[in-house]
Amino acid sequence: MRHLFLTITLVCCWSMCVMAQAKPDSSEMLRQLLSLPAPTPRVFEPGTNEAPPEVPEKLADRLKPPADDAPVEELRKYWDRVSAYPPSLIHPPATVKQRLLDEFLDTPEKLVQLLPHLSPSDAEKVKAAFDRLPNDDANKEQRNNIRLWLVNNSKYYLNELLAQVNKVKDNPESGNVDRGFTLSNLAEIDWSIAEPLLQTLANSSQQRSATLALSILYKHALDLGNASAEDKFRTRLQTIASDRNTPGRARSTAIDVLSTTKWSGRDDWYLSLLQDESLLMLRDGSYIFSPLDSVFNADPDKWIPIMTKLAGGTNRTVQQTAASCLVRYVVRSPRRDAILPVLRWLSDPDWIPLSSTERAWFMQKMDQVEMPESVPGLIWIIENEESNARWAARTVAHYKDPRAIPALKKALLRSAEDYRVMILDGLVASGGLSEAEVIDALEQYVAKVSQEGQAEFERDAFINGTKLPVPISIGRYFATRQVVPPEIVRAVLAHASRIRKQNPELSRSLLHIAQQWQSREVDLNIVNRIAAGTADAETIANALERRTSYARVWELRCRYYSGQEAPPKLSDRSCSTTVPCHRRSSAPEMSRQPSHYLRVHV
Repeated sequence: MRHLFLTITLVCCWSMCVMAQAKPDSSEMLRQLLSLPAPTPRVFEPGTNEAPPEVPEKLADRLKPPADDAPVEELRKYWDRVSAYPPSLIHPPATVKQRLLDEFLDTPEKLVQLLPHLSPSDAEKVKAAFDRLPNDDANKEQRNNIRLWLVNNSKYYLNELLAQVNKVKDNPESGNVDRGFTLSNLAEIDWSIAEPLLQTLANSSQQRSATLALSILYKHALDLGNASAEDKFRTRLQTIASDRNTPGRARSTAIDVLSTTKWSGRDDWYLSLLQDESLLMLRDGSYIFSPLDSVFNADPDKWIPIMTKLAGGTNRTVQQTAASCLVRYVVRSPRRDAILPVLRWLSDPDWIPLSSTERAWFMQKMDQVEMPESVPGLIWIIENEESNARWAARTVAHYKDPRAIPALKKALLRSAEDYRVMILDGLVASGGLSEAEVIDALEQYVAKVSQEGQAEFERDAFINGTKLPVPISIGRYFATRQVVPPEIVRAVLAHASRIRKQNPELSRSLLHIAQQWQSREVDLNIVNRIAAGTADAETIANALERRTSYARVWELRCRYYSGQEAPPKLSDRSCSTTVPCHRRSSAPEMSRQPSHYLRVHV
């Protein structure tokens, strides 16, 4: 019903604003409109004509917990927002966590979501909630999840946890420690039981498991302030860290636990590790470790200047390890002062022996801070690295630098269809396509789709390694965009208008493509074609979909017709308004009869 009402209203507006001209067959237009699919449903707030626009929310703001004394309803809203995120991103304060726990004790689904954030000190409340939960099919999944948490975080099922601890062992194939997490769990639940097991495992021949046990013993000695035990375990861990014959998992575990605590001589020990090239890409089974990052990431303001100096030094190994620390930090948290010392890596890929994945991540960070110095390096990648050209092309788009155009055009020629979209992102942003080239490409694309059919064309375009003619790829790119440079929008609209009489089918196809673009020029073109009586049913249906942005367009049009100096002010939240509007008696002169008022709904 709403679809019908809006359709009739817009058609009425159209007819009332048109100059003296032949009226189209409105009954046929209505029939065509009603045969189209209904517009996408929209949600409206009570008492308003339009729902308020959504404001993008930063992840940090979304994850920010409420105040400790916030109302329960606010706590629940917070949890509904963040529960789908990985537990590592969510850090509610202890008070908020406890209030959430108390609130969810009788809500099994919510309680299960909260479990990863709880500790053994919460086991008593969780066990009480578990005991109250009916043991039936409806609650089977929740009971299994809660019981599994209790096994690993409480004394209620200690025998089961001990059985798991007794199965801890090295897994050389994967480079992991099977059931290693149960050692930490047992140590936190009952140290008196865990200690002898850890001592036995620390002296075993299973190097990965032994190092994990040593790290737990070392941290416990630190917590107790037992200097003698601390020194003993630290010495053993340092030996493991420097032994190249020790598995990578064990070396990484040792370096990590020694890096996360402060002790006399730690920084000098850490800097000595930079001379060990084996730590650049520390492998074990299916894992690759970067253990030198922990100290750096904990205090980047301290270590960036130090690593900058070392990365510019003459010792090749120290230079590479220092540079790798900077690169890996940049991938996590881009900073200009951390990028500059390693910018040469863009055009010198052999300078740092990191993985191709890390290299791709690094180059994509060049547009998250203003680094115009990165453009030559990005161009080098586009010219010389086929596998990374697309990532560099998308990044260089941020700088809109015409120096990249020749390299981007060459990359476009040699790339398969599934890579060309990102390369075109860079080419278009850099101003590498003229208006005439785009129009020609769209015409070729329209002809190709008309010949083969849209579904068949899309299917064939993405067969592995397909290379369409470049103009057709360009046409497809613009036909599937929502945001297009305004000069291209204006050129396509003008061309479609010029060829409307001699080639109406091509004109309609180009206008159909343009109507997908989010542009004020397109909005105004649609409104003008409706007013001129040249819009088809599809165009009017498109206008209904875009009606929010049209309130001001209609207002400006009616303001022009009435000769007003200033338009009436529209409500920020309204998509309808009352505006004075004059009929026109004949083109091009406009009647100056007294104004009437037209309620414009779009």
